[in-house]
Amino acid sequence: MISVLVNACNKTNSDPVVDARSCAKKGYLVAANNTGRWGLAEGKPNFVRINITDTDDLSAVQNYVKNVSRQVEVVTREHVGVTDTYKVRIQAIADTIGKTPCGQISKDESDAFLLTFGSTGIVGQLNGVDAEWTVFNAVSNTGFFSYGEEEEYIKYTELLHTPGTGVHRIRVDYSLSSLTDKAAIEAVVIDAGCAVVSHDTGKGLMVIEVKGSTVFNSFAQHTREHFSDCVCKSQYYFADKAAGTVDIEKQPVKLTRISGDLFTSYTVDNTVTLGDISMTVSSISDDDTMYVAGDIDDVSTIVLARASDPSLESTVSVENQPAKVTYSTGDQFTDIEVGDGLCINSNQVAKVSSKSSPLILFIEAGAWSTVEGATYTNSITENACVTNASGTLEMTMAEFTTALTDKMS
Repeated sequence: MISVLVNACNKTNSDPVVDARSCAKKGYLVAANNTGRWGLAEGKPNFVRINITDTDDLSAVQNYVKNVSRQVEVVTREHVGVTDTYKVRIQAIADTIGKTPCGQISKDESDAFLLTFGSTGIVGQLNGVDAEWTVFNAVSNTGFFSYGEEEEYIKYTELLHTPGTGVHRIRVDYSLSSLTDKAAIEAVVIDAGCAVVSHDTGKGLMVIEVKGSTVFNSFAQHTREHFSDCVCKSQYYFADKAAGTVDIEKQPVKLTRISGDLFTSYTVDNTVTLGDISMTVSSISDDDTMYVAGDIDDVSTIVLARASDPSLESTVSVENQPAKVTYSTGDQFTDIEVGDGLCINSNQVAKVSSKSSPLILFIEAGAWSTVEGATYTNSITENACVTNASGTLEMTMAEFTTALTDKMS
């Protein structure tokens, strides 16, 4: 058996960079061992333990626990020599253990970068992005080389393109900019792999030559650097065990006599007072126990008085009872057990205290009133580990890997 420790809640930091790089999120795999032994703090509510029952090979999950740099490749789908247009696909490379590619690339994260090379036809794919650009557009935008803030004052004109050699001759007009240092101006071009054909600093005109293959290699390098700078973490997806709608009904408050008059002097529907609260007797089970309808936030020992005769007093203990949850629509409660957590309306979490049938269960007492059509799930929530009572899930290796996704940070 292999045991994997998974983060069950989101840790956050106000600094977005620190939050992305250093704060474990819900579902991140933290550690793995083949003993199944963890410390007391390595469990609910901060972590969930997943036991993989059909293998003892720890190496099968070790790569999932490690953070992995996203590896990216640029594939040329088509090259149109006449216009020197490159149609490319940027995609993540599958990792060494044959998972889905680590950190799949989306169109949203690609748009801004691709536009710096004058890309058009940007289309998101299942794992990657398709785009196309001409060599001239790439050179005349900021992705290939750039003069920074002066770039907006520079104009590029293509003078000549020889398809056979792939060489482009381009005029760079920087006469409206504040650039004056000839060596620095030419250095930007030379560092990008281009050649300076002529340069008239007095007119602010320079003619350069660049090969299409040089631009493509630069694009591929910049792409790998841009998209591989992220870290990919394996993330476990906690699927809901059950979901649907329920009706919730708060149960009568239990009063147990400690001293004073017996409850035999009370009958159902009598009005009684507990301090400043007036309540109605719901039922009387014996001489020492009575149930009243209402809401009592302060669960404690209190003096009970009969409204019609304040002289009849008893000191009682007050105990709120579990709320009754009745199945309405969706999955029945067959997969929910005592000790499980029930998340109501996506924000209130209560522990299942008892279960009377597949259609009725009781959750721990709380600020419940009659609620009809509430939604529920039995799952891991954002702020609390809500799984089975032991906090451990058991599954096969196939089930485990199916539940994994890749999360970029």
